Parts: sequence; C-alpha cells; structure tokens
Amino acid sequence: MTMIEARGLCRRYGKALALNDFCLSAGPGQIVGLVGPNGSGKSTAIKILATLIRPSAGNASVCGADVVKEPLKARLNLGYVSERVAVWDELNAYENLHCWGRMRGLGPNGLDSTIQSLLKELALEGERKLVSSYSKGMRQRVAIGMALLHSPSVILLDEPTTGLDPDGRLLLRDIILRLAKEGKTVLLSTHDLSEAAKVCSKVLFLKEGETRGTGDPAKEDMEARYRELIS
Repeated sequence: MTMIEARGLCRRYGKALALNDFCLSAGPGQIVGLVGPNGSGKSTAIKILATLIRPSAGNASVCGADVVKEPLKARLNLGYVSERVAVWDELNAYENLHCWGRMRGLGPNGLDSTIQSLLKELALEGERKLVSSYSKGMRQRVAIGMALLHSPSVILLDEPTTGLDPDGRLLLRDIILRLAKEGKTVLLSTHDLSEAAKVCSKVLFLKEGETRGTGDPAKEDMEARYRELIS
C-alpha cells in the first residue's frame, strides 16, 4: 500500500519556481529523507503534502486521500511538525498535548495515558513549567508529541532536529525508528547528512526546486552522494 504518493508536483510563487516535477512514493515502514541546501524545495514539498499550500501543478495523496480535493480526510492520517515550532506558550507540556488532543476530537478515555506515555518518551514527564520558559529543543519535543498524539499513519517532519541537543537528537532518532517499526511512514527534511544516513531507508537530493537524484543509505555514502549530485 502506498502511504504517500506525489506525481509531478510544482509550486510557483509568481515567476519563481520553488518546486518542479517532484515525485515520491513511500509505503508503510519507510523513512524517506529530503536533503538539500536552503531554497531547494524541501519545505515546499512537505507543506503541499501537509495540505498547507496547493501545488501549481501535479497531484499528491496521503493514505489515498487527495491533498487538494480531500484535505480534511488527508489530515486525519497526518502528523506534521513545522520548521517553526507551533505550541502554546501559556500552557505546560501536558496541557499543550491535552488541548491539542481535544481539538482533534480525541475523547477523554485513554487520552491521559497516551499523553503520559508520549511525555515519558520525550523526556518531558513531570514537566510543570510553562512552555514560554522552555528551551528551543524542549519546545520542539512538545511539538513532536502533539504531532504523534492521534497516532497518525504518516508523519511529516520539517527540519525536526533544529534546536535539539545531542540527547534530543538521539531521542528523536529512536522515536522515528520506532514509528517505522510500527508500520508508520515518515518523511523528513534535514540538512544533517549523518542523521539521514542513520534513519532513512531512502534519500531524495533536491536543489533549486528539482530532485537531482536519490540515495540508499544502506549501500551508499550519503556525503559522497551529496557531493556528486548537489555540490
């Protein structure tokens, strides 16, 4: 079963072409990385799949739901973490997840135990301070918890390691690998070639809105592949 399907996605901003002929197919248990310099189209591709912006051309689906024609249906199966962390500063970690869970329509039965389990996995268990006092890395972990709360089948992560210290990066890596073992599909953008090599089953290299090639971390050196395709 294909969980993410994108065919010929393009996105224009006036005369500027931010994404051109982007194609992707990913199934259950796959971790796909988008790697490239700033302005290469990584975030644009993820935002289209997250139903936040419409493509200028092409089509895409998440769990069979067209992201343009059926955005609400697609969102039911999506977890999304933006490169700009979106959390409520006036709430603590638990309250952020609880509020978000109720907004997504999750009932009270089982919600508390799900939140407590996520907070423990994110090393935020027992954290009572308001998010306004958190470090950037802690805020990022709260956002990740919010994205995973409804147990989505597809998780989109836009530069998820930004602001994370080494412990946070290791923690996130374990979570991503756990999600893949559970049959979830993960798409992430990153500048970190070593991190992509450790978690991804496939990497797409982008530059100036175009996919320049792919890489297999199990068989290829990602730094060498990047130099070959991008540098």
